Amino acid sequence: MDLWERGCGKEAATCHKNYVGSYNDKGKFVRTTIQSDANGNFKGHAVSFNTSGIHIDSKYQGVFASGTAATVVNGAGNLSGFQGTFSTNCLGTCAAGGTLAALPGHSFTELLPSLRGPDQSFDYFSGHEGHQYRGGNEATPDLHLSYVGGNGPQSMHFDWRYPFGSGWSGFEEHAWDLIINKERSTTWTKDPSDEYVHPSDED
Repeated sequence: MDLWERGCGKEAATCHKNYVGSYNDKGKFVRTTIQSDANGNFKGHAVSFNTSGIHIDSKYQGVFASGTAATVVNGAGNLSGFQGTFSTNCLGTCAAGGTLAALPGHSFTELLPSLRGPDQSFDYFSGHEGHQYRGGNEATPDLHLSYVGGNGPQSMHFDWRYPFGSGWSGFEEHAWDLIINKERSTTWTKDPSDEYVHPSDED
């Protein structure tokens, strides 16, 4: 039930390629992970998510750590009353992916009007199940919800950013992520080691 912390910025003893961690005695950088319990509580950290991704201590973005158990995170903002269960980083091409569930007393009918959609632009041809909704965040990870109806858990993930409102660069980055994901899925059966988990424009 682990997350990596992304957003530390400049290279340092505790920051490499924008991820928090430290170098071991062999000179390898090891990303720091934080862990949740089954109810979405992170000991010593304040963690929640909204349409712009998973937020750690109001400082870092959470990225699902490859090879770990599913991570539960509680929603905030217009996602208050919802809970995410994250189990993948989409073979390194998204920040986190899994399912979104409405908690008792809440429903998707209250959430959907606050999102972009359904089926904007090329989302109509995306191949994802159901109707596609997004958060619209151009400079941060962005919610992509595939809604098939009802109030059961729905498939979702956080793209590295919104592809349709940040000019050509946002669309191009998302297109490359899709191509990379498709290529990797032909031979990879699990999320990769950490050096492969980042936006495509950081290669």
